[in-house]
Amino acid sequence: MALLPNRVGAAEWYVAPAGTPSGHGTKASPWNVDGSAFLRRGDRFRLMDPRDFYGKPVLAGTYRGKPIRVPVAGEFAAFVVMKETRR
Repeated sequence: MALLPNRVGAAEWYVAPAGTPSGHGTKASPWNVDGSAFLRRGDRFRLMDPRDFYGKPVLAGTYRGKPIRVPVAGEFAAFVVMKETRR
């Protein structure tokens, strides 16, 4: 798994597979993604499916400093992680 920065917007990063996910060819398991390069404890985030970017988030929550369990339905998936800015 790789968490990749968006070169345009600092409030968005991408989650993409790095290499072959375990269980390739079988029912996919959730991915554990280390968000520490992008998120700080207490940051609110949304995980969006790029095919339905303005729809309901795949996952939303508060970063607790532990890996984020990302649900994956098939053999391949990519997501956009959006940090909610603090006011």
